[in-house]
Amino acid sequence: ESEKLTIESLMAKHKENAICRMAGFDEVLVPHDSSSINYGTLKQTKGLGKIGKNKNSEGTLGLLTHSRLACTLDGIPLGVLGSPCVAPEIHKEETRHRDDIPIEEKLSYRWVQGYEDDIKVGKKLPATQIITVFDREGDIFEIFSIADLNREKNPIIVRSNHNRKILESNFRLHDFMANEPISFTEVVMIPPQRSREESRDKKARPYTKARAATLAVTYKKVTLLPPEDNKFLKNHKPIEMYAVYAREEN
Repeated sequence: ESEKLTIESLMAKHKENAICRMAGFDEVLVPHDSSSINYGTLKQTKGLGKIGKNKNSEGTLGLLTHSRLACTLDGIPLGVLGSPCVAPEIHKEETRHRDDIPIEEKLSYRWVQGYEDDIKVGKKLPATQIITVFDREGDIFEIFSIADLNREKNPIIVRSNHNRKILESNFRLHDFMANEPISFTEVVMIPPQRSREESRDKKARPYTKARAATLAVTYKKVTLLPPEDNKFLKNHKPIEMYAVYAREEN
């Protein structure tokens, strides 16, 4: 065992080479995602955390990793910029309300840290725009605050999770966008999906063939208001972003 051997040190050369490859492109996508690594059978292994509850509600042994993959706009991989692992403890007692906990103490802080590192990578690549892509877990107002200062060099694309208040309407974001006029339509190909049996956390799904889907797309500039219940953010200035609402016709 060596204290000098870490995920970061193992990935350092790979990350360096990935950044070199990124320099050859004007725009690079960096999607983020978190994954659970199940080590439920390794009962004697030290350093593992609890990644979820099992049937006995004791928690499953494992690690949580947050990966960032750089790729071209066509989806060609350029390399992994980071994949830190943590060993979360789900049974930790917490008496504070989540709105009273600073983001730095939350597990979701990994999304903020990942984006901040994307910005650092961008400073090494003055001719490359790095577009960070988040799933619903990345719908975090603190990230929007950082992105507001880095719009040109490090813009973000986030799949919306919270139906946030906006300045433009008494309707919240999702309801407001659903009632706005359609901007354009786009045909996308949906690949075939395998059938799936019902499980504890997923519904059964029949096999479906590949098909073409027509999406009705609306986009509009909106002004997100800070969350009122969060004492760290309630006085933050509103943030302008573009919202895109897509739904399948018929």
